[in-house]
Amino acid sequence: MKNIHILPTDKPSSLCLDSKDKFWFAPNSGYIIADGKQNIYITNSEEIKKGDWCMSLCDDESYEEIYQCKNIGLVDDEDKKIILTTDQDLDGIQAIDDEFLEWFVKNPSCEEVKVLKYKSNNMHKMNLGYKIILPKEEPKKEQDKDKYSEEEVIKLLHKRDEHMNTYDKLHGGFQTPKEWFEQFKNK
Repeated sequence: MKNIHILPTDKPSSLCLDSKDKFWFAPNSGYIIADGKQNIYITNSEEIKKGDWCMSLCDDESYEEIYQCKNIGLVDDEDKKIILTTDQDLDGIQAIDDEFLEWFVKNPSCEEVKVLKYKSNNMHKMNLGYKIILPKEEPKKEQDKDKYSEEEVIKLLHKRDEHMNTYDKLHGGFQTPKEWFEQFKNK
């Protein structure tokens, strides 16, 4: 289930989406990206309690609003608890670390990550936190829609063999596989 949500912001952010829909990460907090600033919110399905920050989602998991729970009776079933974020305005929410942001800009199609909850004992005070488990393998990237898949290329090469005699008759000469492939490698 999708648990990574990305929303534009007008506040300072180290994550940016450029005009070509490519993410950029600027780890230096003193550097403020001018345009395309984004915040990432990681949610889970933990029980929402009073004071928790939540994301209200539509049925198609698109964003509706971010709010702090004041009355548990007003929480919808589709709402998710925000557990990690880059949004500095959400007091009490653990910040997403730079390691994840660096990984995310290389894997922008990822919509879900595994998150572990942990407890740490610091100065006799129990602290709760979350750790993002980065996948060992990068998620499969969506194939470039302007290119043929390997399977489509193989089918085209077979088709080439079937129609090679027809091409030779029509064009009065032999076409090498490379010449033929160059014609069809891009849709």
